[in-house]
Amino acid sequence: MEQQLRQPAAALAHARKAVNYFENLRTDLGGYGESKTALLASNLPVYYLYLDLLLQNGQTAEAFALAQKTKGRALLDLLAS
Repeated sequence: MEQQLRQPAAALAHARKAVNYFENLRTDLGGYGESKTALLASNLPVYYLYLDLLLQNGQTAEAFALAQKTKGRALLDLLAS
């Protein structure tokens, strides 16, 4: 919403909070690999939005780190299930 209203700082802050929320929720799932995979899959649009906002704001290192961490976790979850 903020992105459409041309409020990039607010959009970035909200996207960051949403991703942090999903990361904490994922941690709380413990060893349930399938649940973690489903959680990530159902919330990928939020991760993509956050990545896009990071890139738009020139935060390429943070965007790359998030992409790598997310890919790595998805692979580990897949191997664990």
